[in-house]
Amino acid sequence: MASTRSSGIDYNQREISPYEQSRIIIVTIGNKNYSIPENYIQAHLLPQTRQSKNPRIILGDIDSDIGHSILHFLYKGEYETISYADTQAETQCIEIEYKRSIQVYYAARKFDICGLDTLAQNYIMALSESLSIFQILRGARLIFSKLPEDEEWFHDYLHSKLSSSFAADETTFQLDEFYSDILNDPVFSKAVLKYVIKAFTTETSRLRNALRATNVGSKTEKDSGAPSCEQPATGPLFEPPGSRNRGSGWIPPHKRSRAANKSSTHDIEQPCGEPAIELLPADSEEAT
Repeated sequence: MASTRSSGIDYNQREISPYEQSRIIIVTIGNKNYSIPENYIQAHLLPQTRQSKNPRIILGDIDSDIGHSILHFLYKGEYETISYADTQAETQCIEIEYKRSIQVYYAARKFDICGLDTLAQNYIMALSESLSIFQILRGARLIFSKLPEDEEWFHDYLHSKLSSSFAADETTFQLDEFYSDILNDPVFSKAVLKYVIKAFTTETSRLRNALRATNVGSKTEKDSGAPSCEQPATGPLFEPPGSRNRGSGWIPPHKRSRAANKSSTHDIEQPCGEPAIELLPADSEEAT
């Protein structure tokens, strides 16, 4: 337990030292063994050590590659990984660290290592921003079917990534690479296909609503009573039989042309629906 003894001291002071009179516990992760004072181990992990003369904790089904990350968190409450000696391309390094953060998250959830899950979440989200949806799926497949039944965060995270990828390019899920990344794991495959179908349904509904709104807007504009700029027909283009009889209402083409020109003189540059101003001949002013 740490406490501050004086306002003039800006560091913690402990009642007892965790480094003395403390059993050393062996923590086995994969094929690696780590030593840690008992005082640093969260209480719920200790019962199994009291059942044996050789104090040992075995964290089963955890990748040994992230053993250091777990022990470092127990010691210092920080997130840390071991660097690779081999030279890796930038993209490869990011994908490796993404998969590590995935594995760390799984370990934190499985063994209820409080606080480590939150740190892993932050790195999962940050690192995946630089990865393709296929790289994200390859990492997610490592732990998806092994997560506790009450898992919510990781499911929501994966759903969000698939939805964003679909919105950006729906043809992504028509590629063979997509199907190869979800095969051989029925639980994972079912969940991914469910998320993709949900994304497709959401996008389809959005487009349908947008189209419906456009159609309603067009209908409202038509029904608003706005004046029409269409000119009424001036008569048939062709002379019907017997139309040369007096009173038939048919206008010969040469007369129809003059009538149209006269009408356009009145209506030129007038707003639709407003009365035209008659243009008088130039000599009419002099006559006035």
